[in-house]
Amino acid sequence: MILQSCIVPDEVCGAAELYYRCSGRLQTDHGCVLLRAGEELSSCTYMNLFDAGAWRKYTTVETLRFRCRTEGRGTIALIHREKAVEKKIKEVSFDSDEEQNGLAVEIELPPEIRSGAVYFTLKADEETRLCEAGFWTDASPDNEISLSLVICTYKRKSCLERNLAKLQSSPALKRLEEEKRFIVRVVDNARELSDSYGKGIRVYPNENTGGSGGFSRGMDESVREKETYRTTHVVLMDDDVELQTESLSRLYALLSHMRPEYARDSVAGRMFRLDRREVQYTAAEIWNGGDLRHIGWNQEMTREENLAGMNDNTGAEYGGWWFACYPMEFVEQNRPLPFFLHCDDVEYGLRHGGTPIILNGIQVWHETYEYRQTPVIAYYDTRNPLIVNALYHWNQSKEEVVENWKKKISFYHAEGDFLSERMAIEGMLDYIRDGTEIEGRDPAENHLRIARKKHFVRLTNMFLWRMTKTLYELTYKRGR
Repeated sequence: MILQSCIVPDEVCGAAELYYRCSGRLQTDHGCVLLRAGEELSSCTYMNLFDAGAWRKYTTVETLRFRCRTEGRGTIALIHREKAVEKKIKEVSFDSDEEQNGLAVEIELPPEIRSGAVYFTLKADEETRLCEAGFWTDASPDNEISLSLVICTYKRKSCLERNLAKLQSSPALKRLEEEKRFIVRVVDNARELSDSYGKGIRVYPNENTGGSGGFSRGMDESVREKETYRTTHVVLMDDDVELQTESLSRLYALLSHMRPEYARDSVAGRMFRLDRREVQYTAAEIWNGGDLRHIGWNQEMTREENLAGMNDNTGAEYGGWWFACYPMEFVEQNRPLPFFLHCDDVEYGLRHGGTPIILNGIQVWHETYEYRQTPVIAYYDTRNPLIVNALYHWNQSKEEVVENWKKKISFYHAEGDFLSERMAIEGMLDYIRDGTEIEGRDPAENHLRIARKKHFVRLTNMFLWRMTKTLYELTYKRGR
């Protein structure tokens, strides 16, 4: 089984040094790398570095091989790196031409190399084409894996269809789909899509119950057809991400060889930025009572110094639903709270517990927080974190809660954004009224109520926030 394919820049991310380092300008052609005579190539990069330590930790894989196919003449060396110390494992010369359909080069990793990282270098003596490369194992999978990919969508047809086309064009995913080991479930909260995307893609018209409601429906359908597809894991993914299918292939390989002690763990897909695509916005999340912390926050992953600890998940508590994988055993017994928007992934991840696994090459590109702010979001960003903290007994005093809330509404007020200010006040009022008992409230109706509010005057907000503060202080002695 192939564990990790070495991939090249594409339309999702063209930052060359995220994939390969080249002594000249990196040139590619239909997935191949083209080198001129004298040029050198290295796979010591975020995408193509093989983290032997992570694969040793999480999987039962013992036999590892590097394989590639080349056209031209030159040398390939396999390098082991650990704690800034590098050692050449083996160097192989190759000499082939186009008529031979390339030359296959294979290097077995010595059994003692099960920590640190492994990469390859290629030096071209003449014009050379690297047709494919990757890391393999001859070991049979320990686990029979079947993925149900749930995408919740609302009026983002073009984004959705771009991702569906990419999934359908992947030979590896196509094989899994034919074996009933991969199914895509699109929950359409806008009820505007037809179920006409072909075999392997299901569309479910759904009431607009937000992200949490849409993902819940996808979980329901995954459980309902669990036996048909032998589903072992549910993957949750936003509709507006940009995806490379290699992420799903690496996830599948990781789960197929997962050690029993990690079988119940979640896997968090990283989020890279859309505005600076070589930058990892976050690898996984730390809740911190709503004052979020990120693993590997805003790291430029073309820089070699950021590669050594890139799969260290210490302190991580959950992964965002731009891309997150949960075992079916957990999904069967658990559904998201009806938050509609925001913090559904937080609460679900905290409920799951444990530390999510992260692995380089499992990621999506997504718009970051600062580009997604609206008055409606201000409501959910106020109410939902208060619910999460109450559920998980985050130790916030009454004074801290009020002070943080006042900072938020003061910011909106200073910006002249009186609608967002009002939404933050409404969020606090609804938390005071409902506490953590939100399951009795219809999330779709509540969202319509919030979305209908279009403008408020400054003086109304000034009165209402003081009333709300007094209500909170009368209702709660310390947190909730």
